[in-house]
Amino acid sequence: AGASRVLSPVLTPEVKKMISEKISMTPGQIMGGFLKSLEDKATSLPIVGEAINAARRKGVEDFNRAAYKRALEPINGEIPLATGREGVRYVKNQLEDAYNELLPNLTFQPDAILTDSLSKISSSVKGLKESDANAVKTQIQKLINESLGGQKSMDGQTFKILEEDLNKIIGDYKGSTGREATIGRAYQQALADIRESLGRTNPNFAEQLSKINTGYANYARIRGAGSRAGTSEVFTPAQLAAAVRQADKSAGKGATATGTALMQDLTDTAEKVLPSQIKDSGTATRMLATDWKDWLLGAATAAPYMPGGRQITQALLTQRPETAKELAKLLKIPQVGTGAMIGTQRTISGE
Repeated sequence: AGASRVLSPVLTPEVKKMISEKISMTPGQIMGGFLKSLEDKATSLPIVGEAINAARRKGVEDFNRAAYKRALEPINGEIPLATGREGVRYVKNQLEDAYNELLPNLTFQPDAILTDSLSKISSSVKGLKESDANAVKTQIQKLINESLGGQKSMDGQTFKILEEDLNKIIGDYKGSTGREATIGRAYQQALADIRESLGRTNPNFAEQLSKINTGYANYARIRGAGSRAGTSEVFTPAQLAAAVRQADKSAGKGATATGTALMQDLTDTAEKVLPSQIKDSGTATRMLATDWKDWLLGAATAAPYMPGGRQITQALLTQRPETAKELAKLLKIPQVGTGAMIGTQRTISGE
């Protein structure tokens, strides 16, 4: 059974998802089980310990790029090779460039649908008091009227200033709780309604606007994960999952609870395969105390985790010709009981 699994591994849905997202994995992450446990223990060995941790970090870096892709793919952006703060900044700049390039072609004119949405904001934001809803609506209307300046519409650059003013207000409520947090969500909902109205005012650019907004929505999750990463630069699946949950504006975090929140398909899968943190093997602190046999073992087993070796090993573990699959079937022996195994052995031996 073990030999058949090596010849034709049974890959979990999570591993298959990682492969489809072009995220590299270590042999232990691919195979799981005993090999995963053995690999965890080997991180304490010299040479191979550093190699395993480096390979696992490479997987987390690939995970970061897969998240960047979610934000940049809608605008056909270029996925950065850099990760960490530089990678997040690169994603942000591309989205801003795409939006700024489109703005001169846009005009904004509040329509009846937007007016109706703002009047019903108390029902669209759960827990919002009627008095607070009226205050939000009044403030939004004031900002819109000031931006219009007595005209029926405003150009794209003026609309951008309106967005910035609203984002400043939303930022004032960031981190608040209770009633204040609910008011902050109301302003976020109002901004979303205004952006939808912008798309209706510019039907020729509605699809392009929608793609940019999708990119920004994904970027908001990336930005949240990046802020949690601290000095580690790259963010882990757990950190992105926390940002995904925080950005979920559905009632009671219902989208997260049902597994349908934006980018949750990526985080749910990666959390089951990739490490929750990037560990240091600590070999440098134990160099003098390490037995020479451990050094020899570490050097002998490091190849599958080194650059070049990682790609070869992953291909060997995840790609098989049909002949290997057929051979794997032949190696499998029924495990239903002793009698069944004896009967099978007799048949094979010809007795």
